Amino acid sequence: MAVRPDGTLGTLRKTPVRGAPGPGATPDYDRAQGIQLGEELLPPQVLPMGGVVHVVYDGTVVSVPLPG
Repeated sequence: MAVRPDGTLGTLRKTPVRGAPGPGATPDYDRAQGIQLGEELLPPQVLPMGGVVHVVYDGTVVSVPLPG
């Protein structure tokens, strides 16, 4: 989403990230015995740097140029 010079937000833009997973499923193990961190699904981390955004998910990093 662009930020205008007066500080207001512009229109929301979407950029598909090739290879990124869709909405995550719930873990398929029994949490009654405790949480197993290796089995948990973590939300993606989004790291914008310069004109590129890096998306980190499930041990994978994908870099996508930001729309102009």
